[in-house]
Amino acid sequence: MARELLERYVMSTKKPELLAPAGDLEKLKIAFMYGADAVYAGVPDFGMRVRQIGFDLKSMEKGIKYAHDLGKKVYVTVNIFAHNADIRKLPKFLGKLARLNPDALIVADPGVFQVIKDLKIQIPLHLSTQANVTNHKAVEFWHDQGFERIILAREVDWRDIRLIHKKLPKSQLEIFVHGAICMSYSGRCNISNYLTNRDANQGDCSHCCRWEYDVYLEERQRPGNMMKVEQDERGSYFFNSKDLCLIGQMDKVLNTGVVSLKIEGRNKSIFYLATVVRVYRKALDMACDSMGLYNKQKNRLKRELESINTRGYSKGFFGGNQKDLSSAKSYEKQGNRKFVGLVKGRAGDLVKIEARNQIMTTDKLEVMTPDKILKLKISNFLDEKGKDIGKVVNTNKLFFIKSCLELPEYSFVRKHL
Repeated sequence: MARELLERYVMSTKKPELLAPAGDLEKLKIAFMYGADAVYAGVPDFGMRVRQIGFDLKSMEKGIKYAHDLGKKVYVTVNIFAHNADIRKLPKFLGKLARLNPDALIVADPGVFQVIKDLKIQIPLHLSTQANVTNHKAVEFWHDQGFERIILAREVDWRDIRLIHKKLPKSQLEIFVHGAICMSYSGRCNISNYLTNRDANQGDCSHCCRWEYDVYLEERQRPGNMMKVEQDERGSYFFNSKDLCLIGQMDKVLNTGVVSLKIEGRNKSIFYLATVVRVYRKALDMACDSMGLYNKQKNRLKRELESINTRGYSKGFFGGNQKDLSSAKSYEKQGNRKFVGLVKGRAGDLVKIEARNQIMTTDKLEVMTPDKILKLKISNFLDEKGKDIGKVVNTNKLFFIKSCLELPEYSFVRKHL
């Protein structure tokens, strides 16, 4: 009976948007191709991924126009914690950005928000997860300030999210559903500043929590007697969180009433991006159409996510069990699929592919498109004139194959490991 009520609730709820990261213009296009409804992106100086950002204002303008032509959205991050020097530069930047017509600005710092108010910029505002909103009163406060959407802190479980929605049913709530988790979960971390003098709160994190460490314990009564904490041949990973993955929790996710499901990873590869967006698109559509079908398929969908490199998966705080949060063994794990080639289009009856790793004709291959996973057998590699060039191609080599398969540009050739 409870399951029937939940399914009835989900069927009556508007389908949330699927929000993907876009580190550059190519990733923006891939995110939309593989099923995203919207992307979030930034430009240097004012976004939280300054070293990985591939956008400038010119390419951002192209990306926004591309999205709008598809009927999709771009949210621009202006979510650093600003210093006085940043505030001085901000009005000029915001004036230029406003002319690009983004669908929202993602903001964390009250000072940045105040500058936006002073300039009377009429762009919807989304409050960044960096603001650490964990309760309905905080949501109410920020809505009263003028924020259209609140991106909740990662430290909130699904029951609390549902309670916030129940108390403020007209509020727009957004949550993360997948991706790497900062050692401090919603940010405000200082280990990068301390070890490398790179400010994580200004978009310049060096990801020290991902590094390998030798860890020692000292017992108070025996000073100087250092005992090494050993884990395995790769070192210790005490700071390193597992990756968030809610692919198996879509019933609870939809029951929270959130309007947007966010995937983390602007500095991830195009293969990671396409794989994750594709799987969540299928899971979201399936769960909204038939919870029964989703329940039958969710383990298969999770296996697809486990095929790429991860640090292990966790439900984070979402499930309410904090033992699930992180593990000292959460170093990156090799998936069982390796990205080896990117389809670049067709030349007559030939498919043009760029090798991204070495490929051999003896490899067990398949192609991931937005809709299908197709088996691929390559008997030989050809040049653009159809001439045989051998049985092996290496990274960055352009080659051609004969195939009757429908392989659109930005399909991914992957190898079984």
